[in-house]
Amino acid sequence: MVWAVMRPVGAAVAAYFGAWALMKSGYAVIAQNELLFWAVAVIIVAGIQVAGGRPASTPLPFRAYIAGGAFTLAAVGALAGHAWMVLSPVAGAVLGAVAYMRLRHVPPEGYWRQVLATGAPVVVAMILISLSVTGLLLRSNVI
Repeated sequence: MVWAVMRPVGAAVAAYFGAWALMKSGYAVIAQNELLFWAVAVIIVAGIQVAGGRPASTPLPFRAYIAGGAFTLAAVGALAGHAWMVLSPVAGAVLGAVAYMRLRHVPPEGYWRQVLATGAPVVVAMILISLSVTGLLLRSNVI
């Protein structure tokens, strides 16, 4: 979670390798095809940052609002089902960005480009974390 605030792309990569390690160790129930899909998503968000050159410097509170919103709704979405686990972090990142924009009175020009650049890796990381946690819970017969 801390990586999602500090280094969003690093968080997506770390979350993927964490989910992969849980699946390979047998501690979590995660389908290989699903993990392959999220590997492509991680490669895309990492490739966008590499192709874009130097990452845009965004304020720490801005990244925290996006990551906090994505994390909160990812947890709620994981309780509701698999489809909601994918859609909820997207809504959370957008709501976090809107809350930051309203609180700090940020002008909207160029703002949503920064939201997308920061939010896409955060959303992928939160989905992978939710996938790992639900896989762990499935293996332990909690749900």
